[in-house]
Amino acid sequence: HVPDADIPYTPSSRGAWSLVAAETGREAFERAFAIDAAAAVKSTSWGLFQVLGGHLLAIHGNRPESAVEGHESDPVGSSFRLVEAWFLASPRALAAAREEPPDLRLLVRLYNGPGQVDRYAGKLEEALEQVRART
Repeated sequence: HVPDADIPYTPSSRGAWSLVAAETGREAFERAFAIDAAAAVKSTSWGLFQVLGGHLLAIHGNRPESAVEGHESDPVGSSFRLVEAWFLASPRALAAAREEPPDLRLLVRLYNGPGQVDRYAGKLEEALEQVRART
């Protein structure tokens, strides 16, 4: 989000992002936050479901400090609000979830990208079956 920012990192073999733990953890976030708080929040995945921070900013009125504080004060509740915000921002995902049966492969594709469908569709199917078994 800030192409000219001077943030050193080790590009991965898969793209212009780091897989080095010291460059992807809290310390890295804090360095980025000091440069551009909104960009740092947007560029970070948040919560139990690893939703990108643009949704967290939207929930908190595009106020980065409030977004971080709100998430840290209630990480579980924030996680569920984030995934709800993601669904509300994606009419295709809502439609796929509402199909009977839900189009889980499309949901995974929309959520994680086309390279993750085979990896996660089965896991999502198993989780859905567990939920249905409880009701």
